Amino acid sequence: MNKYRIQYAFTTTLLFLWVAGLNMLHAQNRNQNVTTKISYQVDFGPVYPINGESYQMIGKVALDDKTGEISSIGFNVPLNSFNGLHSDYLAWVGNSWENPDLSFQSKSIIRKEDGQYTVDGNLEFRRRLSPVEINFMRKDTDTEIILEGSFTLNTNDFFIIAPSQNLVPTWIPFQLTLVFDKPLPEGSKQISFH
Repeated sequence: MNKYRIQYAFTTTLLFLWVAGLNMLHAQNRNQNVTTKISYQVDFGPVYPINGESYQMIGKVALDDKTGEISSIGFNVPLNSFNGLHSDYLAWVGNSWENPDLSFQSKSIIRKEDGQYTVDGNLEFRRRLSPVEINFMRKDTDTEIILEGSFTLNTNDFFIIAPSQNLVPTWIPFQLTLVFDKPLPEGSKQISFH
């Protein structure tokens, strides 16, 4: 009987490792997919750590018909859509009951080398506009345009009187990724859904 128990335990262990290995491979493949998202992290505050990530961001991009270059970029994200550790902090700072969204619209776009862009525009937070600069890196695949960027929100720009730094830090850094389907060539009969 001991021989069969050892063989059963060995077989069960091999089966577990095989299934775990398949799950790890599946998870690794899933991590290769890039999706539209935005995240932030605050290094100090009334609660710590503070970070949030949202996949409910809606991005918009316009491309020049002749060159394929980016002519405008915008996005909108609900403040209550962030998940993470104390992620409702941003909704609290932004007073999401009265000001539900964080949004951006470009004013000028400068293309640099190696797919890098500097985008100047207006960030709307707490129903106030403030200029902000976002640095993007453009990566194209066969079917998608991927823009990865970062910017820093200066909270003092959105309050009449600057809040206490013990409650609201002056700078909140953001990372964002915007994924768009590439436009279909002229005369194409395919329909693109995203």
